Amino acid sequence: MEPHRSQYVNRWHMTGSMQPFIAEDVRMYGFVFPAKYENLLALTDRYLIEPTNGYVDYAPVRAISWIAVTFAHIGKLYSPDPEYRTVGWMEETEVTFWVFTPSGYFAGIPTRARFFTPYLFVDVALAITYGRAIYGFPKERGWFEYAKEEKSFPRGDCGPQTLSVKAFGVEHFTNDPKWEPYELIRLEHTGHSQPEQLVPKPSWVNFAEITDDLIGGLADWDGYLWGIPGQIGNAAKAWPPIGKTVFLKQFYHSNDSGDACHQAVVEAGIGIRGVPVGGLLNHEDYRMIVTESDTHPIIQDLGLMPNADGAVSPCLAYWVDFAFEVYPGREVWRADEGPLPQNRGHC
Repeated sequence: MEPHRSQYVNRWHMTGSMQPFIAEDVRMYGFVFPAKYENLLALTDRYLIEPTNGYVDYAPVRAISWIAVTFAHIGKLYSPDPEYRTVGWMEETEVTFWVFTPSGYFAGIPTRARFFTPYLFVDVALAITYGRAIYGFPKERGWFEYAKEEKSFPRGDCGPQTLSVKAFGVEHFTNDPKWEPYELIRLEHTGHSQPEQLVPKPSWVNFAEITDDLIGGLADWDGYLWGIPGQIGNAAKAWPPIGKTVFLKQFYHSNDSGDACHQAVVEAGIGIRGVPVGGLLNHEDYRMIVTESDTHPIIQDLGLMPNADGAVSPCLAYWVDFAFEVYPGREVWRADEGPLPQNRGHC
């Protein structure tokens, strides 16, 4: 029997949430970094496997031990729902960490491509509220800074020079530390000259072509990394942010802070709109520094491997101008209810 669900009280007297979302005029820079498989496995076990008592089977693939980090500026973000078309739109800058966690394993090979996003920083408060409340996006406040020559998110004809992200927290849990914005992530162009000119690849006319090219780039870097098709088969046909993303949507219980009053595993698809334009960047010209932090243990959670200077080097880099849509979410599992029918309504 379907449990009773009360109507959400909306301050604007509207009957539904703003999903789906459409993002237009998007410039994205993506970087792929090697990561430790054991750390990625522990991360997905903690957030997806243990809460569901093993009902879901999301897991990283040992031969694809990497994470992707995307820096993006969205020129226009809005809901196409007729009820919300008069509300308006917003601009957003974000940085997202993506972990490849496919599911639907058959004979040890995954059949469904999925991504898990453990860290996501944005500069718009409303995006944090709606992203968390609707889907379970782990969004939190980020402060973005750029090179003096750029002054704003770099959207010109050259690659980025510096992208810095501050987060709210502390580097170390000590006696009575004060939380404040601190630099957590810093992407730097380390080449001797200015960032390279962005050259669109003529073959990047659709998402399938982009995916094949980027996967091929990783295979060139490490031929065993993907092992297509024997290792992962069709599960490789996805690339952040396009594909399906999985979240652990949860809220603390008011009476017992150790419990969740709501906890669910939610999937949401992201699809490309129109014709993208993009190409590769010289990954050897970039490095990323992530601060060792107790409030944001990114290095430990993702198994990043910084060098003596505290920097990690990408094995692939790219840029793309495009538009995308975040589709309505679907609950895969909910606490106290267990598995949900495949045709269950949107979350």
